[in-house]
Amino acid sequence: MNTFSCTINWSSLYENRVIITISILLFLWLTYHFLVRGITPHISRLSARYIWREFVSYSLIALGLILILRLWVDRLEGILTLLSIIAVAATLTLKELILNGACWFVIIWRNLFHLGDRIEIDDQCGDVIDMGLFYFTILEVGNWIDAEQSTGRIIKIPNMLVLTKCLANYSRGLKHIWVEIPVVLTLNGNWECAKDLLIQLAEKYSKKLSKKEEDAINKNNDQIMLFKKLTSTVYTSIKSGYIVLTMRILCEPRQRREIEHSIWEDILRELANHDDIQLASAKDFK
Repeated sequence: MNTFSCTINWSSLYENRVIITISILLFLWLTYHFLVRGITPHISRLSARYIWREFVSYSLIALGLILILRLWVDRLEGILTLLSIIAVAATLTLKELILNGACWFVIIWRNLFHLGDRIEIDDQCGDVIDMGLFYFTILEVGNWIDAEQSTGRIIKIPNMLVLTKCLANYSRGLKHIWVEIPVVLTLNGNWECAKDLLIQLAEKYSKKLSKKEEDAINKNNDQIMLFKKLTSTVYTSIKSGYIVLTMRILCEPRQRREIEHSIWEDILRELANHDDIQLASAKDFK
């Protein structure tokens, strides 16, 4: 009789725990949808929406684990012992995953990059399209494609590389890149006329920033750095017996190839009207 009564009590106890566990999971699921669907539409920035969804997901998962462990482990000492065993086992076998998870918080806390930023790390360059707990994902640009256009490949990079590798962010600080286009001329050509033509093209295609925009860049920049000159220019040099006129212009990273394409077409059209200006051939110039 006592055995039968004990069996009923244990059965009833586990049934209650199962019901409570299901209730906790349902509560967390409803809470997630309420927080995400109720608050996300009021967040304007896409990257901020993404971070909010990730924060809610991981916070509710952690809360759920704590509540369920507390429910199924009767004594606090048991919980602490179980967590200690899990921590030791995880440290030994999952240290890279733990490090990647910790580096996810570093990325968010130090504001290293956002969704949509173009970055370069460990010789991989691309636009950030996902920021997971263990990996972040980029849409690759460059590699065998000229002028940093998309290759179409998706690359997943472990978060821990932000601690061990140099990270370049094209979308921070100035938010534009400098592009240099060398134009090589023969020595007997009218280089001054050619330089005037290139200066006009540089002014035409270079990104123009107002004084207000320049002040805002320097004011909002969180590094000890000032951009003293943000205007296009053309530099003159001599190399291997040829005149090199180097255009330096400011452009948005994703427009680099289109701008170079347009500039070279304009250069070829303009130089076609000047018999006294001749481009050096690739065979002669080395």
